Amino acid sequence: MSTNPIDLPGRTVAVLSLAEAPLPDALPFESVVRAWEEHARQVAAVTRRLLAMAATGELPELIAVRPRVTRDEVHVDIQSDPEGVGPWAVRLGGEVSARTKAASRGGDGYEYLSATVVMDGVTVRLCSCRWIPAAEWAAMQADASAVAL
Repeated sequence: MSTNPIDLPGRTVAVLSLAEAPLPDALPFESVVRAWEEHARQVAAVTRRLLAMAATGELPELIAVRPRVTRDEVHVDIQSDPEGVGPWAVRLGGEVSARTKAASRGGDGYEYLSATVVMDGVTVRLCSCRWIPAAEWAAMQADASAVAL
């Protein structure tokens, strides 16, 4: 490790440069740090690819991109509006799954759409949620009951 002095009015500050000094493997938890660094590189590369795909304008706009890196976990969650899930899933090579759930009040419901793919060792989870108004929810439930008979 090196220190580089920086002169500020009235004081000198030492700046620690970690890039110049790799940590020896013998240090406790160094394997954790090395795993995290590798995962961070993987997630950054995949996130950049996803953002480049979004920037072309050929796919629906993304609402959110959430990279997640730990020693054991590498994934990127991307969120689009409900109509965007299908085109994104096709482009990424995944299949859309849907599940519905009743809202806790008011007779409404929710539809959750998702797809999961792996890109270069990083799990990419695409998701969206759609609110279903009470009348539409009731019709869906009636249709489901009729099919069950």
